Amino acid sequence: MKIKSFFLLTFLSLSLLAKAQFFPVDTLKLNTTYRLLEKNPGNEELKKQFFDSFPNTWFDFISTYGYSSKEGYDLSMYFMVNKHLDALGSQSSKVSDAAYCEKIVSLAIGAILDADGPNALHGLEHVVMKNKTKAMMSVIANLTEPDQMLYWQFYWSALFKKDYVDEYEQLRKKLISDYPNETKIMDIAFEYFCGKVVFGS
Repeated sequence: MKIKSFFLLTFLSLSLLAKAQFFPVDTLKLNTTYRLLEKNPGNEELKKQFFDSFPNTWFDFISTYGYSSKEGYDLSMYFMVNKHLDALGSQSSKVSDAAYCEKIVSLAIGAILDADGPNALHGLEHVVMKNKTKAMMSVIANLTEPDQMLYWQFYWSALFKKDYVDEYEQLRKKLISDYPNETKIMDIAFEYFCGKVVFGS
């Protein structure tokens, strides 16, 4: 009887776990810090706390902010993603460019272009690359070649190539002398993904 009860409890636990949402990020801390930051937008310490609470990888990001049509799925984080990315875009002076760009790059490795959160993240990647090219490339240059390709794949993923041709040419001119190997990987990614990728959904 005890063995049957054990297996029944195990089965029920696994069933509940399969239906549960999975948040690898402490969303309570993330949202609490964001609400405090909304009231005190110039507070550098709160910006640092928000930065530390924000997802570090694509998996963490999409698990936190992804959309699901599953009945009972809590979409509250899905609806917060644009506000949270805007807050992430406002860097704290307490966060170094190296640490900031490391997180920004890591979020894009393996990312898939899609509407809403992924599209907003895609936009942030371009803004940070434009404003902090040297720091971003210092991070990218230390990645393995496969991870560099995954980064540039997301970076250049686009519905329309014409929207990014000028940016690509300008960025290539900046990088080619100091980062020839990284530029080669970027070139391949641009050729294969820019204008040839549709939203994942």
